[in-house]
Amino acid sequence: MKKSIFVGGTDKLDILIYIASIIQGASNSVEKKVLLVDFTDMQKARYIVPAIELAGEKPDRYITTHQKIDIAVGYKSYDELIENGVIIENQGAGNYEYAFFNVDNETALGSIPVNPDDLVFLMTSFDIYSIEKAIEAFKAYNSENLIHKIFISQRLTRNHDIYLQYLFGNTNVKFADNMVNFPFDTGDLTVIYENQRAGRLELKPFSKEFKNALREITEFIASNMEGINKHMKELEKN
Repeated sequence: MKKSIFVGGTDKLDILIYIASIIQGASNSVEKKVLLVDFTDMQKARYIVPAIELAGEKPDRYITTHQKIDIAVGYKSYDELIENGVIIENQGAGNYEYAFFNVDNETALGSIPVNPDDLVFLMTSFDIYSIEKAIEAFKAYNSENLIHKIFISQRLTRNHDIYLQYLFGNTNVKFADNMVNFPFDTGDLTVIYENQRAGRLELKPFSKEFKNALREITEFIASNMEGINKHMKELEKN
């Protein structure tokens, strides 16, 4: 099971759902291949991800299926996922091929075992809150894996990267050279909200830049998977 861990206080849940859904769709499998875990303090998944199969009041912890991926809500640590049978490890293979973790706190990040093939991302829009939450969370990071940068910014400059390196100068974090930028604009945010209300994944209305960034991250995570670009084109036609 390949883990992708996204760290920071930026609201990143919708983008993670899109990436996970594209990988699931590109796999051409009826079996669920992807798990997304919302480890954030806010627990946004509880409010925006439909849980139709749950009647009445939602329990503290549950698994729901949305866009053909499993989403774990209310769990606080990796050990809880193991103890409750959400993740079943079998000689390191696991019951999912891909697991995504949305993280903004030290406890959750410190609980996730990071293997050499796993990916860890810092995702930030450069607001003080998201950066400070990331710095706080990375206090628990003890892996040698390099951190990949995802920036959400319309006006990304080299100074942004220099500023980030400065802020993390006293941490154990070592950044990879590569970076991905989501040139988020008001139109893209409107599409995200429309997709939330409709409970769907519609790619066509997004800006070209947004879709290119989404494709770049998805192909980076599932580098051995064919059909990602094809599946994204199919989603744009719907």
